[in-house]
Amino acid sequence: MGVSAWALALAVTGFVVGAIALIRLMGDMPGWFEPVFAATGVFGLLLIVAAFVTVQYRRIPWLLLGASSVTLVAGIIMLGNA
Repeated sequence: MGVSAWALALAVTGFVVGAIALIRLMGDMPGWFEPVFAATGVFGLLLIVAAFVTVQYRRIPWLLLGASSVTLVAGIIMLGNA
């Protein structure tokens, strides 16, 4: 249940950050922003999926969700600096 709650929190936060990025992309953004931001988001989503696939193990899902949280923070930092 904890894995699902953490994944939900990541998904909702990622959706909000992605919506803000989409709005900002309509303006003037650096050329590197869109592909790097999208790749970071896809990688974070893959980590969440991997956490669900490995839920039968003790610590691996938590490590994967932690890594996905790092990618979300990286996306927020990119959004703030672009």
